[in-house]
Amino acid sequence: MRKLGHGQSVIFAAPPEIDVQVRHACPNSLGRDAAISALDVLRWTLLQTCEDMRHHVSHWAQQGIEFDRRNQAEQQYEKTRVISALQKGWTTPESRSLEEMYGALSHEALRSKPTFTQRALDIPELRRSLDYLGIKRLENPSMDEEQEREVSHEVEQEQETQRPPKGMPAVHSVHPDIKRFVRTGILRTNTSGILPLFHSFCASNPQISSSWSRLLFASADFLKTLILYPTDQLSDYMRPVNWILSGPGDVRVVLSPHEVNELLPVIRKSSTIRLHIYAPRDSISMRSFSDLQFYSIPASLGRFEHPRPLSVPQLQLDLFAGQLYFSSYQDYAFLCASLGLFFSAKDASRGIEIGSDGFVKPEHRYRLVSRHPAYLDCKFKSTPIPALKDLIGRRRKGMKYLLTHIGRVLHARSMTPEDF
Repeated sequence: MRKLGHGQSVIFAAPPEIDVQVRHACPNSLGRDAAISALDVLRWTLLQTCEDMRHHVSHWAQQGIEFDRRNQAEQQYEKTRVISALQKGWTTPESRSLEEMYGALSHEALRSKPTFTQRALDIPELRRSLDYLGIKRLENPSMDEEQEREVSHEVEQEQETQRPPKGMPAVHSVHPDIKRFVRTGILRTNTSGILPLFHSFCASNPQISSSWSRLLFASADFLKTLILYPTDQLSDYMRPVNWILSGPGDVRVVLSPHEVNELLPVIRKSSTIRLHIYAPRDSISMRSFSDLQFYSIPASLGRFEHPRPLSVPQLQLDLFAGQLYFSSYQDYAFLCASLGLFFSAKDASRGIEIGSDGFVKPEHRYRLVSRHPAYLDCKFKSTPIPALKDLIGRRRKGMKYLLTHIGRVLHARSMTPEDF
């Protein structure tokens, strides 16, 4: 602002009603077509400032009167050491009767009761300040309080948690196929004991239920939580993913806590499968458990010195568990490609038809394969976004997730390596 007018300029913008006020504030009222100068705007600003001070000076004077009352009470207490005098001067009545608030005073009481202006002028400091401002009369600020009390509508809000309907919990059981898999490492998927991990999409989204990785499974005991609720639908009673069995061929089976507790002695002795503890990463400061190296039974023989990209099955398992953050841009790219989602802004110039949710139809993906071969493994023929929004929404239980990595993926907002 020190060089305003030398290579700089300022523009005044205002709504029509302010434009009218600025024109009327001029000594000679300006017409609708007359030009408004900076001097006219500054004149209106100063007039509004003076009007605001004139309107609120009563509140400032009220503060001064209250300060003087408390100051006198403290001085009296210093002289007499009577605590009641200090209490009377420092406190105000918590309640007043209707007669005291709205009742009419007698003529004698009106004559003897000082006005608000008189009370303010009786204080020397306030008198000097009011004289300096040129104010001879003050409005009672209690009138503004009454008007505010009349026009303000207090909205009473009572939060009520909307809980899912009650249901009878299912009885826990360990299916023989799970026991066989723990003992031998052989997975039989054509029975009712072991189901695809995304089996919950079969009823609500059958068009995508078979498009997920063929290496992800869950036990029937994990998926079945209520007696009368089928396992092929998403529900508010989904179990969290905390225990994962890994077997030959990069197979992953999610178990319930009951099954882990029952099979733990056998798992400890197994040489074909391994039990991993797992938790979805739901905050950016949380460490990732996706590599399944945090804690396993039996213990892992070795650890990776450098983190390597996650496999597509593990990325989809993270998605089912409700994980919200990726560890790297490469993991983000692999997951988007496996779901058929457009993720690289550099490919926007290739004339690819992209849906509003970021889904790329199979007939248009061939243009992306040359730069992103992971699209070759995508089996989705229709968008999985609505189903995933339903899944993540139930996992989050009403908590917002738009600003997370998964939130941006599900709302077609691309990311760059700088976001990780």
